[in-house]
Amino acid sequence: MNAPPMSWALAGWLWRAQLRAQPGRLLAATLSIAIGVALALAIHLVNRSALDEFDAALAVVNGEAQARIEARAGSFDEALYPRIANDPRVTAASPVLEAVHRVALVGGLQPATGSDARPRLRVLGVDPMRAATVTPALLPTVSETGQGERGAGAATDLFADDAIFLSPGALELLGARVGDPVSLVVGSGTVALRIAGTVGRVPGDVALAVMDIGTMQWRLGWLGRLTRIDLRLAPGLTASALADPAQLALPSDVAIGAPEDASRRMSNLSRAYRVNLTVLALVALFTGGFIVHAAMSLAVARQQGELALLGVLGARRRFVLIQALGLGLLAGLAGALLGLAAGIAGARALLALVGGDLGGGYFTGSTPSLLVDAASLAGFGCAGLATALAGSFVPAWRVAARPPARALRRGSVEELLAARVPLAGPLALFAGGAALLMLPPLLGLPLAAYGAIALWLIAGIALVPRGVALAGAALRSDASARAGPAA
Repeated sequence: MNAPPMSWALAGWLWRAQLRAQPGRLLAATLSIAIGVALALAIHLVNRSALDEFDAALAVVNGEAQARIEARAGSFDEALYPRIANDPRVTAASPVLEAVHRVALVGGLQPATGSDARPRLRVLGVDPMRAATVTPALLPTVSETGQGERGAGAATDLFADDAIFLSPGALELLGARVGDPVSLVVGSGTVALRIAGTVGRVPGDVALAVMDIGTMQWRLGWLGRLTRIDLRLAPGLTASALADPAQLALPSDVAIGAPEDASRRMSNLSRAYRVNLTVLALVALFTGGFIVHAAMSLAVARQQGELALLGVLGARRRFVLIQALGLGLLAGLAGALLGLAAGIAGARALLALVGGDLGGGYFTGSTPSLLVDAASLAGFGCAGLATALAGSFVPAWRVAARPPARALRRGSVEELLAARVPLAGPLALFAGGAALLMLPPLLGLPLAAYGAIALWLIAGIALVPRGVALAGAALRSDASARAGPAA
């Protein structure tokens, strides 16, 4: 079944000849595949990194909480907390205030990113005494370097009215050190604070800050407000068991749920945005396949004389097919490798410039580190390679199926390039796309609509030869009319 060594040597010689004869056309095919792979991979890596970072931050913030009461939107009145904390079904309750503030100054200087793109810092206000039993990873450590006028070892510095504690990731994000002053944007003004220590139990890639909840309410404009209450429940109780409105008699602006519900909601909230961006990237990859198809059609058309002569001399149809597909394989392989490198570089740039939400506003205050996995690289690389091969298959099969004698006739190149898809095919694709628009969403996503877009793209591409032929005929007719009758 395998081609003999001489056939592979001859095919390699023909491939090199094509590369020398048509470098620009093959380069365009390679770059089109590379762009599609790079866009799709970059979007995937950025979103995956953002979700992983969000999950890591939630694991720290949730700690040992079994349930959480949180605002449906914004914040709620802190008067709810005493009643929840004294409920016999709750063994521990920790009030939390969470907000995102832009950083105006660090150490008296503008952050390195500049005033037009000030970094956002996720700030958590906690009661250290309550958090110790529910979310111990959020307990700050007072540093001697960060001590104010109270002096080293003064435990009350934990509750100082200007103290803020940063995780290692936040210190790296801001380029700050313990003891530096930091100013946060609050409303139309700024609030000056001091980095009094660290939150050392937070993973290094999670950027957040912790304050005493009373200090945060007072200094950052959240008096009397909370965003959630973390709970540890009595043995045998679960969050779902308390979700009945009759259980805790919660007001309408709050809800109770399990800690992992937040991750699920965030994933669902950003899913449509992520899928839309990925589909747009795949459209670019699909367009790359069309460019490959056009390039390979011209390449095999120009080479069909040599291939036909080899057929007359005894070369099998399989050799002709391998020769034609090989050009697409080379372009696809080079484009896939180039696209993978560009995708990783693009993902790094996107994380630095617009963050993990790609401008969607879903992961505010987060600067995730890039996570690259072999499965993603293999998947998108194979997608680029498959697209190039799919674009090459039709011209390869067309030239391999032609009798050698017919391919050696005058005008065979024009005849090969003029081959058109029957008009019924594109019309059926347009009708199929319109029918898909009538279907409801699947799994909460408009998958049928994406299918309709794909069918219409294929139909439009199939009509391109007819459109070019009509345009050419019109131009020739116009040129003849302008030239006038022959003398």
